Amino acid sequence: MFLNNFFCFQGFTRKEALKEHVLTKHKNEANYQCDHCPLKFGTKSALNHHVNAQRTFNCEICGKGLKGRHTMRYHMKTQHNAIPKGSVQCDFCVEGFLLEGLRVQHMKNKHPVEFNEKYNTPEMEPPENYQPV
Repeated sequence: MFLNNFFCFQGFTRKEALKEHVLTKHKNEANYQCDHCPLKFGTKSALNHHVNAQRTFNCEICGKGLKGRHTMRYHMKTQHNAIPKGSVQCDFCVEGFLLEGLRVQHMKNKHPVEFNEKYNTPEMEPPENYQPV
């Protein structure tokens, strides 16, 4: 299902994403107040995203405090060549993922030969008009 935004004609595949976009970008409704700063948000999920981005996470290895989960993951990967607890690691490199589906997708895209050999999946031929990026 594809949903169109009639304000700016941007398309969305999820109803919740369209609603959040319209509330925050076109109607300027901000019913969700952050408890830690003066910012307001149009949806609960936007507020939660903001709060999690502001939260401080301490590195499991060196103890350094970093703002946001993504910053912490980047720090652990680049500074310690490690992945955070709860992550699943690629079978072929040091990449770590919070979801198994993302790990499998990564292995199929970045390590197709190794993935096909290990998991005995038939190699797929790229479409005739395929152009690698």
